[in-house]
Amino acid sequence: MTVLLVALSLVLVSARTGSAYEYAGQAWCCDSVHYYINPTNPTHACGAQPPLPNWFQVLVQNAAATWNAQGTQFQLVYMDTTNVGCQPYANNPNICAGIKDGQNTVSMATNCNWIDNNVLAFATWWYWLPGNGDSSCCIFEADICFNDNVTWFDDMGTCSGSCYDLQSVATHEFGHWIASNHEPDDAVLGYRPVMFPSFNFCEMRRNLTPDDIALLNWAYDPLG
Repeated sequence: MTVLLVALSLVLVSARTGSAYEYAGQAWCCDSVHYYINPTNPTHACGAQPPLPNWFQVLVQNAAATWNAQGTQFQLVYMDTTNVGCQPYANNPNICAGIKDGQNTVSMATNCNWIDNNVLAFATWWYWLPGNGDSSCCIFEADICFNDNVTWFDDMGTCSGSCYDLQSVATHEFGHWIASNHEPDDAVLGYRPVMFPSFNFCEMRRNLTPDDIALLNWAYDPLG
């Protein structure tokens, strides 16, 4: 089989239009995906000062739990901390990406020179192309890197100023892991789904919308 890499960034400007959920074309061929967190906190935080020591780790786990609570067999399972970080993305060295090392990792890019501050976070995943009688495109590794140059809300106190909600963005990035491309905003219902490709300062999108849940239910078997 051939291995391919997919990468999607979360930018600060609006993107394309469309309707309903947007399947990325690949999914995990297992029910449990184990992931690790580099617990290094962001350099710039807003909210309670000083923030809790492990707040980055807590908010990433909260984001994963949002997807886990939707009634499918698919689960994002936290394993442990790691010291693995990010590296310049080969196709665009102005942003940082995960490292293909056999481990699913979520990191703040404190060890990488992230230049393009129009990008908040970057998800990468690797998958097998179909072959040998298997018609599926199976993801086998995924990583998330967060831009350490922007200011992140630590979920304590009040979000204000030029600050982004880390848990909302983490929920979005886990959506890419699960199988989702970016979605348009819903002009009819008047809301933006978690997978809309941009965030405003202090915008909270932590709860999945019907579009987000529909993709999860379509790509993975329900419980029972």
